[in-house]
Amino acid sequence: MKKTTNAIRFETRVPLREVMNRRLTTIGIEATVAKAAKSMCHDQ
Repeated sequence: MKKTTNAIRFETRVPLREVMNRRLTTIGIEATVAKAAKSMCHDQ
């Protein structure tokens, strides 16, 4: 497996469409996968 700096791996069974309808999140173009996942998975 290839080593990367984005060390977070996660699995979800929630449909992406449902997530995007309920939790709109803006991420920067320079964001890593880990930062994007962290910003999308916060509690409201």
